[in-house]
Amino acid sequence: MSYPQNSLPDIRSINGIYGNLLQNTDAEKNLIAHILLDPYKYSWILSEVSTSDIIDPVLSLVYAKIQELFLENRLNVITLSNELNYQVSFFTDLMSLAQPGSIDETVRIIKKRGCLKRILDTISEITDTIREEKEKSLDRVSEFQNKLYSVIAAADNTHQVYNLYDYTETFLDDVSRHKHERISMGYPCLDKFTSGIGNGELILIASRPSVGKTALCLNIMRKMAEIGYPTLFFSIEMNIVMVLSRILAMVSGRSISDFVKQNSYNVELINEVRSAYSNLLSKFFICDNPQIVASQVQNLILQYKRRFHIKAVFLDYIQLLTPFRKYSGKVDEVSENIRILKLIARETGLPFFVVSQLNRNVESRNDKRPVLSDLRDSGALEQEADVIYLLYREDYYSRNVSSEQVDLEVNIAKNRNGPLGTVILTFHKPSNIIEEVEEVVI
Repeated sequence: MSYPQNSLPDIRSINGIYGNLLQNTDAEKNLIAHILLDPYKYSWILSEVSTSDIIDPVLSLVYAKIQELFLENRLNVITLSNELNYQVSFFTDLMSLAQPGSIDETVRIIKKRGCLKRILDTISEITDTIREEKEKSLDRVSEFQNKLYSVIAAADNTHQVYNLYDYTETFLDDVSRHKHERISMGYPCLDKFTSGIGNGELILIASRPSVGKTALCLNIMRKMAEIGYPTLFFSIEMNIVMVLSRILAMVSGRSISDFVKQNSYNVELINEVRSAYSNLLSKFFICDNPQIVASQVQNLILQYKRRFHIKAVFLDYIQLLTPFRKYSGKVDEVSENIRILKLIARETGLPFFVVSQLNRNVESRNDKRPVLSDLRDSGALEQEADVIYLLYREDYYSRNVSSEQVDLEVNIAKNRNGPLGTVILTFHKPSNIIEEVEEVVI
């Protein structure tokens, strides 16, 4: 099959840009041939594959016209030939190239190559900007990262439609190979409500400041480390030194203040704990970048999942996560960030714990126990989360309580796949250690 002569320069140009990496005209011809042979049978392709997925410029032009004519209910070879001013033989030759068998794999190949093309286009655009702006482009690094991430995320956003009967067999096979295994948080009383944590779930932990959100996250990480599971913690609020002192206190049972000595750090004790708990501490991975954006979060998760087989991710906290771009208000910013974190959880296939602040409305009520409407800055937090834990401590509001060990109420306020209820844990304030007690209120 030969192309119209006036299109040959465009083909040479496109090959110069993308080379053999993306060139697969046979797959594109096969796709278009199937559509021309039976437009209604393969009409689903027209919404699944975009014009930008077709890399060959002539075939991209043909495909765009096919989409247009199909919507107008005028798709046939004669009309196509007249509209594009191509010979009818061009299309009959194209139709003869249809390969037998399923077209699904061809669609997958074309979409993947289209994604790579858009990534290369974006990289080329960023490169041109850097060349033009030179040093000024240093201030746009986050913008470049977000632009590239958006292209990749858009490609991953398209999910297959499953036949439930067929998928059940695949699912059971995956279960037998532990692909959908739920793991314990280390607190059986919480696992009782949620059956542990599952791949791709977004778990929100919320309270007023200094009630125990970060402590609960670090204790879950400690419990998982004791089982042998590595975890990744994004600490946007606290730097690594502050996180380290808390983790050292938790694993050793010492007070956090023991690690600080005369306005410095107790080096001897730190070395002692480091040596005694080396295997446990090796399961903690901490990122304390206060300016981190969601694209960097995803990249680090994928990197540490591949290298260290992390089993869960924690982020403290959502209101401090740097947005992709400037928003008119905090509500829009938090809504977009939590939506992206939910996508990251699904795409990376890891449980994702996200810490959130509560608004001040709770302070004006007689009963200070938080409810879902107290979530700060965005109703999207409630919508996107699979599980929501709201924390409450009675001693937080009773300043005359001097006990070192107090009750921490964990209200399972949302549970997409299970019951709601309240669990009582014990919180040892000097060490920040959180453990179970027998009492469970449902």
